[in-house]
Amino acid sequence: MPFLSNLFSVFNFGKEPSVTSGSSESSDSTSSETPHHLDEETITLCSRCGAKFDVQESFYTPLTSEKLRAGYVPSELEAAQIPYLVQHLREDLDRYDEEIAGLQQALDELKEKRAEVKRHLVEQRGLLAPIRKLPVEVLTIIFNFYCSSTYALSINVTHPSRVILPATLDLAQTCSRWRKIVMSQPVLWSSLYIDLDIPRRIYSLIHLYLRKSAHVPLNLHIEALELDKYPTGPEKYELVQKLRPDAWAILLTLMQEGYRWQK
Repeated sequence: MPFLSNLFSVFNFGKEPSVTSGSSESSDSTSSETPHHLDEETITLCSRCGAKFDVQESFYTPLTSEKLRAGYVPSELEAAQIPYLVQHLREDLDRYDEEIAGLQQALDELKEKRAEVKRHLVEQRGLLAPIRKLPVEVLTIIFNFYCSSTYALSINVTHPSRVILPATLDLAQTCSRWRKIVMSQPVLWSSLYIDLDIPRRIYSLIHLYLRKSAHVPLNLHIEALELDKYPTGPEKYELVQKLRPDAWAILLTLMQEGYRWQK
């Protein structure tokens, strides 16, 4: 029975005592086999200190899928030994889990420290970024060009990537220096593309842009679209037949700024 033979081999049942002296051939054979045995029965955990994890010799024969499917029934002697085998395997598994947990903790700490070093590296390189040398006047021209090439705020349900495109707000959130420049230039907040068929939570964003644009002329694009109930093609939109009360509220707010409408 392979199960018992493997089990007996662990405890050296039925084996002759090992020979410690003899011919040079036996000695050479033993010395050449020992390193090979260690390589197979240990796992190197640290190449610097040489820490190793001992892999205990298996003393069981893995069951084949054929035996499992065939309803193999162990003999009485094998059945008596199985609980001991199960207990040994559980203890061995716990030993692996404990070692893995320790290594995982060390790995997590290494990753955390690496992320910290990488963050410092990016920060130090950022101090040498050429854009830091640009004067405020040049940055203002760049921001004006960027915001005039699109809308300072675009709320468009038909946009392919996302509904809200707050260009000016994105600039303001880049860094404190850019924020100061953007907040001091009302013209950067003065162009709005607004679809009135939008969630109510977006209205505070519209009010923010109207407030930050102060009294400069406004460039507005106002529409109210919804998905076509009877589409003839993909993503067909049609005019909203009836505005919601909250949509009327934002429209009235824009109309109150009518004296600033430029385009």
